[in-house]
Amino acid sequence: MALNLNNEHGLLGLSLHEPDSATAQRVVYAINLDMRRTVASAVDGGLIEIQGPVSPNERTNFMARIESIDVLPIQGINVYDILRRHKLVLTKAAVDALEARFK
Repeated sequence: MALNLNNEHGLLGLSLHEPDSATAQRVVYAINLDMRRTVASAVDGGLIEIQGPVSPNERTNFMARIESIDVLPIQGINVYDILRRHKLVLTKAAVDALEARFK
């Protein structure tokens, strides 16, 4: 993912290397969940807009927080991916898929 930080009003653009609407929606969901408010929205399958702070110091902290969010497809997740995270959010579909895989 590439991040555009050039907007002076706090609006950030996050470009996905491989545009995909489902991935864009998962990323938006993860960012908004982590921030506990709506700051991200998908423009299309390849671009996510994020409303960040205008202050340079707050912006740096905000971006560090965004960078720490992992979004993994359920097909590739394994026990190591689950155990190494301090915080893990799973959708119901992900839990169902994991239960089916490990039964």
